[in-house]
Amino acid sequence: MSSGICTAGPWRTGAYSRRLLFGIAAAVLMLLPVARLATAQALLPVPFSTVPSNGDVNPYGVVLVTGNPGGKIKFADNLISNFNNSGNVMGTGRTIVDIRNGVQLVPPFYTATPAFKGLSLAFAQLGNLFLIGNVPVNGSSAGPGALTVLNSFGAILTRLGDPRKAFIDGPWGLAINVLSSTTVQLFVSNLLNGTVWRLDATVGGSTGVTLTSETRIGAGYSRSVMFPASANGPAGLAYDRAHDILYVASEVDNEIFAIAHAGHISSNQSGPGIVVYRDNLHLHGPTGLLLFSQNGHLLTANDDGINADPAQPSEIVEFVPASPNGSFVTQYSVDPANGGCLRNRTASTGRAKLAEAAGLCGRQHCDIQRFVVVLLTTCS
Repeated sequence: MSSGICTAGPWRTGAYSRRLLFGIAAAVLMLLPVARLATAQALLPVPFSTVPSNGDVNPYGVVLVTGNPGGKIKFADNLISNFNNSGNVMGTGRTIVDIRNGVQLVPPFYTATPAFKGLSLAFAQLGNLFLIGNVPVNGSSAGPGALTVLNSFGAILTRLGDPRKAFIDGPWGLAINVLSSTTVQLFVSNLLNGTVWRLDATVGGSTGVTLTSETRIGAGYSRSVMFPASANGPAGLAYDRAHDILYVASEVDNEIFAIAHAGHISSNQSGPGIVVYRDNLHLHGPTGLLLFSQNGHLLTANDDGINADPAQPSEIVEFVPASPNGSFVTQYSVDPANGGCLRNRTASTGRAKLAEAAGLCGRQHCDIQRFVVVLLTTCS
């Protein structure tokens, strides 16, 4: 995220589509047999508010609920985490809101304690559990945060943290590989130390998730962290289970990396993997990442914080990953200004503009829910 501060501008309602955008894309498009950017261009979303009663803004992580987890959650609910508080201070948001049929439910699904503020893009569903990362910002510094495990009532079961600031140090992105009903692998990218870890874990019992081992499978990703103004590092993750490859969107490097044998690496690694997409013409700070399992293509959303190009604002890029450079397929601009793709830097009033294949969020409105319904209906 290049900026965590909201300023005025056209068409948008806040500084905050960036993290939310691809969370919803990943949740929705992975359910579809076929999904293309061209489909999105013909559809018009309806905005809804993501601001809860305490005024939190800057929606980052999104989970489109699958299955029937029970508790307070229903199938197809949109759970959305907020990174900033009502004063628009970066890394201080504490709420996860639940959007059902385009309406925000009250109260929020979850409100973190102040010590675990700054709810991030690292947000995922695991059956009837929900894992949310946080990067708590205090002035010009940030704590390591944690992965908090919630049940379907929004109650805390446990927190996965690391006092050494190794495998949990500003969890920025999250992907999950379910091995069985009782064993999983959690892939976590860390903003503050520029690493990616695989956390092997068991599922069940009173804590929901219990870590059994931690392996650093990627390291050396570039970072640019200047709290409370900006933060960029290894971000979106996409796991290809069929080929055991973890893809990593590295914002500052402006490249997409692939970590081979991600689920089986047995010793700590010191490198980032291999570059599978390098494209300075079309990449401008890749952040969100989505794998199309049907054809192996990837989508990434540019935040325009790196290598910005006013002629290519807020682009969603589809590409084929391959060493050394990969190949460009197509792209779609979701906003006429830079920074509207995975981060919306502008405006405090008005309506959010059309976003890509699953919606664009802003400070007070989010163009997701109805668009998701149309997309599912159109493409299913």
